[in-house]
Amino acid sequence: GHTLRYLYTAVSEKGSDLPEFSIVGYVDDREFMNYNSESRLARPVTQWMEKNEGPEYWEGQTQTAKGTEPVFRYNVGTVMSRFNQTGGIHSFQVMYGCKLRDDSTTEGYYQYGYDGGEFMSLDTQREIWIPTMNEAQITTQRWNSPEIRVGERDKNYLENI
Repeated sequence: GHTLRYLYTAVSEKGSDLPEFSIVGYVDDREFMNYNSESRLARPVTQWMEKNEGPEYWEGQTQTAKGTEPVFRYNVGTVMSRFNQTGGIHSFQVMYGCKLRDDSTTEGYYQYGYDGGEFMSLDTQREIWIPTMNEAQITTQRWNSPEIRVGERDKNYLENI
């Protein structure tokens, strides 16, 4: 089988040794692409990725990442306010991916983290988001509501696209 995983990280302020925002993509636990707020470029890390995708692909990935960056910076502030935090260096992470098994079945996962702990995760069986910190309940209640149903869309993305 094979795995595909993406890790998005945003930090609340400069001063840590991490960029304020980064995306790293992995295939079978090997980094194949990255983007960060310092280079502002999505780029291939492996030769096979460099060979198989042209400049237009990387330009598209760069534009998507640049659009995602302010959303993540906003999310760090939102989660900090849920914890009544007004300063300091804090991190907000999203990790999602999928497994392709040898029998061609797929399984996806989606998790949000804050300061190194799990914040909430997607239950792909029930297609709902589960809060793993009390401060995530506001988000999961909204995302799981009948009119929004984010979990259904996210499961479909992970396992079918």
